[in-house]
Amino acid sequence: MRIKILNNMKLLSYIFIATCLITACAKRKIENKFYLIEPLVSDSTAATNTSYFFDYACQVAPVEIYPAFASSRIAHRSESHQIVYYNHHQWAVLPEVLITKVIEHDLKAQNLFKQVDARVTMEPDYLLTTSILQIETVAERNDLAAHLNVQFNLLDASTNEIILEYHFDRYEVLEKRDLNLFAGVINTILYQELSSLSDKMRNELPKQ
Repeated sequence: MRIKILNNMKLLSYIFIATCLITACAKRKIENKFYLIEPLVSDSTAATNTSYFFDYACQVAPVEIYPAFASSRIAHRSESHQIVYYNHHQWAVLPEVLITKVIEHDLKAQNLFKQVDARVTMEPDYLLTTSILQIETVAERNDLAAHLNVQFNLLDASTNEIILEYHFDRYEVLEKRDLNLFAGVINTILYQELSSLSDKMRNELPKQ
C-alpha cells in the first residue's frame, strides 16, 4: 500500500512538472520584428555641399509598388511563381513610404537639382516616378538573397513625356539568413542605384 502511494505521488509530481513546462511554453510569446529602409547619407553630410548641377526643380512622385509586395508584410519567394509572407518580420512603415523618403533624401544629397521635393510645393521642371516590381527575399540553395527590381522614369513635367529611363534588377546573397541584413542590403542597393541614376542624368540631361 505504501509503495502504491509513493508511485501515485511520483506520478502526480511528473504531471505537475509537465503542466508547468507546457504553461511556460504557452506563455512564451514570439516577438514581432520590424525593419526600416533609411538613407545612408546623413543630413549633415548632404548639407555640406550647397551647389547643384542643374538649375531645375524635380518632384519625386510617390513610389508605386506591385500589389503583392506593397503591404507591411515582407515577402519571400519560395518557388518561381509562389511567394509566402513572414509571420513575425514586417516593415516598420509601408515600403512605398519608406522608399519615397529615401529617394527624395538621396537625390537631394546628389546635388543634381536646385530643388527636390516629394510634396507638391513647387512647379517642377521634372517628375521622377518609381515603380518597384519586386522587393523580397529569395531562396538561393542553402542561402538567402535580397531581390530588388525597380524602374525609374524621369518625365518632363510640362508634357509628361518620358525623357530618361533607368532600370535595375539585382540579387544579393546575404552573409547569413537574417532579415536585418536583408533590410541593410536593400538600403545599399538603393543608394548605389540612385547614384548610378544621378550619373545618367548628369550625362544625358541638357544643362541650361
